[in-house]
Amino acid sequence: MLDCIVIGAGPGGLVSTKELLEQGLKKVVCLEQAPDVGGVFANTYDSLLLTSSATMSMFSDFWIGDGNQHSFRTKKEAVE
Repeated sequence: MLDCIVIGAGPGGLVSTKELLEQGLKKVVCLEQAPDVGGVFANTYDSLLLTSSATMSMFSDFWIGDGNQHSFRTKKEAVE
């Protein structure tokens, strides 16, 4: 039996899945109907630029590098 099912692999679903696993749940499944993860970011125009700085949209354990934390990420950077 699963501990949790997360519906959607957009930003919220990915964060939820990550946090559930870090809290010790072992059997977590993230379901996504689209062929790729990323939700809104993956399904928008290629010239998308986030309106929040990288500081507000990065994971604390996935550092993007000194000097980049106040930049505004592109669609490609957000989805990767």
